[in-house]
Amino acid sequence: MTRDPDALRGKVVLITGSSRGLGAALVRAAADRHARVVINCRNNRREAESLGEEVQRGGGEALVCRADVSQYAQAEGLIEETLKAFGRIDVLVNTVGGFAWKPVAEMEPPEWRSMMASNLDSVYHMCRLALPPMRRHRWGRIVNLGAVGAERTCGHPKVSAYSAAKAAVIAFSKALAL
Repeated sequence: MTRDPDALRGKVVLITGSSRGLGAALVRAAADRHARVVINCRNNRREAESLGEEVQRGGGEALVCRADVSQYAQAEGLIEETLKAFGRIDVLVNTVGGFAWKPVAEMEPPEWRSMMASNLDSVYHMCRLALPPMRRHRWGRIVNLGAVGAERTCGHPKVSAYSAAKAAVIAFSKALAL
């Protein structure tokens, strides 16, 4: 996040997975820089609404949207709600991701698919859906979170699915930037 307190003034910043943890910290940082923030949660509606109220008490604008962005139709709904409320998306920050501490040999196919859906599919869905409105407004920024284990081994076989998904996010992001 930029140190310039006005760098995001009036910008619409959509942060996925932002009801708690790193996502919530990014919401606070964006709101402190006068951004209009979209807080996304999959299940933690109460935490997301509390964060939205915190932003509003501080004089900021916040929209809270529940959507599982690993599901394309729900990601589409999140983009539509954002555009309806604010008319544009200036910055998309993808922080959604799941973690399963399990070796591949013990991981069932649905568990693998769930890891790929939460860590990789969600990024694809949100980027694909946010790019057209960004292009229409001729401005936009996308930040996709990877992981250290994606570029170098963490030395533990139980993080291979997570590392594979995050490595794919990094490769996807590099290709998207071209």
